[in-house]
Amino acid sequence: MRKIKLSLAIGFAVVAGLTSCLKEDTTLSKDESNNVVEIYNNVPGTIVSDVSSLYPLYSEAFDVVPSAPYIFRVSYSGADVAPQDITVTLDQDPAALDYYNEEFDKHFEVLPASKYTIPSWTVTIKKGQRIAEIPVEFKTDQFDLSKSYAIPLKIASASYGTVSKNYGTVIFEIIAKNKYDGVYKGNGYTFMGNSNTTAPFLWSIDCSWGLNLITTGANSVYMDAKPVYRGGSIIYFGGIFPNIVFDPATDKVTAVNASGPGNGYNYTFPAVQTPTYNSRYDAATKTIYISYNLINTTWYATDTLVYCGPR
Repeated sequence: MRKIKLSLAIGFAVVAGLTSCLKEDTTLSKDESNNVVEIYNNVPGTIVSDVSSLYPLYSEAFDVVPSAPYIFRVSYSGADVAPQDITVTLDQDPAALDYYNEEFDKHFEVLPASKYTIPSWTVTIKKGQRIAEIPVEFKTDQFDLSKSYAIPLKIASASYGTVSKNYGTVIFEIIAKNKYDGVYKGNGYTFMGNSNTTAPFLWSIDCSWGLNLITTGANSVYMDAKPVYRGGSIIYFGGIFPNIVFDPATDKVTAVNASGPGNGYNYTFPAVQTPTYNSRYDAATKTIYISYNLINTTWYATDTLVYCGPR
């Protein structure tokens, strides 16, 4: 499932890039150049918004540290370099974030100014250059990890040139990751007591079919894939998205919670870890061993999640 999602995401990103060029009518002909001033990101793979979104959303994740460095970039994009010094001033646009939240039913909050440092919102693209950089330091150790933060960034003014219609306002999701966060591969199975059958999870192949564990708090992560298993035929079990909570002192799992709609059903049963299983995180190998069951059901899952890399 993850492999398919990633392929689609990459496809959308490519389409978005082509659409941007068509809208701006940016050509590579020096005789017909139509440069624009825009917020620039040189890692297109981090764009996570739908191609239909009015505002591009980039997702940037950082470890929980006192100071996580990042760079905002502005660009004079097109065929030509800057014909003169171009002073660009950035500002935040909370209304754009409100629009995005409404459009996609999200709950982003503007990252408080106390959670990062930035020397200035004004930068100069030097004559003969294309890009200027503004360094920023995120104080991710001060983030409330239960919240979703973003910086809705816009070009407030440019001393020369036309501000891009597509990338004049961009939203940056700023994520602080706990140590359990990342992409994992699994080697697990599920047991259905009512049919007395055991079946392997289909994601248990390799890292290309990995699943994301996403930070939801200082010591908890959310699994973003459904347990999909084979029990005579392929079955999509109705929407189990476990949120795993750890004891930071021992790395043992203290709670598992899961609920959500899926496959035409709506399972809202809470999940708990299996008492006889030692559910835990092994820091030396970055492996999570977990077993949990749904209360009031005969369904339980056991999985060994092996860390593949950062998401």
